[in-house]
Amino acid sequence: MNGREKIIAERSKTKDYIDKTRIVLKENNTFEEIKSLKKELKKKNKELEKSDKSLKFHKSGQKQCEKKISLIINEKNELLDKIHQYELMKLDLKLQKSNDLKEKIQKAEHRVNITKKLLDNSKEEIVMLKNIIDDYDKLGFFDFIMNKKPESVRLYSNKFENK
Repeated sequence: MNGREKIIAERSKTKDYIDKTRIVLKENNTFEEIKSLKKELKKKNKELEKSDKSLKFHKSGQKQCEKKISLIINEKNELLDKIHQYELMKLDLKLQKSNDLKEKIQKAEHRVNITKKLLDNSKEEIVMLKNIIDDYDKLGFFDFIMNKKPESVRLYSNKFENK
């Protein structure tokens, strides 16, 4: 039996004693019997008061515990929200770093492509200049006097000097 049930049982017993006292008084019992019944009634009333105080104390303790539990649950939920926010921030940071790396890679690839084009153009120009030198070597003395230029010079000037 818990405290509340005890109190209810005690109250019903007290009511029974009151009823018995009335019956005894009606039957004209002796003064001593009435006095003993009153003492017993006072004793039961004191026990009832003690039980009421105990019940109130336990109820207040229960309310305090419920408040503490409520505070702890709220704090736990707040901490879970903060953890979730920090995890999102961490993921955002990783995503930003990933995007930065992708951008750097794209820039490097672009530089490589530009450098490759420049190297290819330079290689082609070197090959054409080598052909011009070879053609001048093959040019005869009379062609040199007449200021005749090899065909490779014309191709070179059309391709590289007119840019």
